[in-house]
Amino acid sequence: MEKQNQVIKSSIGDILHDEIGQQLTILKLKISHLEPNIQDQILPDLISIQKNIREIAHDFSKTQVDNLGLITSAQGLINEAEKNSGIEGSFEYSIENELENNISYQLKNLVLNCIQEGLNNIIKHSRASKFLITISIHEDFIDLSIADNGIGLKQNFDNMILTEETGIGLFRIKERIKAFKGSLDLVDSDEYSTVLFITLPIGELNGKN
Repeated sequence: MEKQNQVIKSSIGDILHDEIGQQLTILKLKISHLEPNIQDQILPDLISIQKNIREIAHDFSKTQVDNLGLITSAQGLINEAEKNSGIEGSFEYSIENELENNISYQLKNLVLNCIQEGLNNIIKHSRASKFLITISIHEDFIDLSIADNGIGLKQNFDNMILTEETGIGLFRIKERIKAFKGSLDLVDSDEYSTVLFITLPIGELNGKN
């Protein structure tokens, strides 16, 4: 029952963070084209709502990571994506010297957010028949790859701009990775048409315990 409750909380948190949060961001973009006096009436309330939703989603996500751990939480996201999309998914991971306990909640949550946004993009846009998620936890950094065999991404990630078509979620993740002094690259693979490769350093700036 407790694990079921955690899954329910996780699902609610994902909906708040990904779906409603993204819709509010799009709404803010549309409002920015209105007359300034109309913007002044609407934007403060919208920003307040967005902030409250972000805080609620944060609480749900923290509960999930604290109770289930990073690997189990990631496996849950992947299982849910497979179930909802019918796309075949695989998950591989390696952890040096049981280092997961040394990673802060903030960094674990960023890894999960990256996986969630990557899966959203695969399901909505890739037309893939399979995907692969890999996590490697080393002493000083985390490697995460999100791969699929779909139609491929033509984005230049160094120059990615924020539009509804290119994906607000991926843009937001890119900016968060930069804030954590990490990197996000599009790499080549013989088996997969798209491979997002993410490296996140583990250190004091990232809240290492």
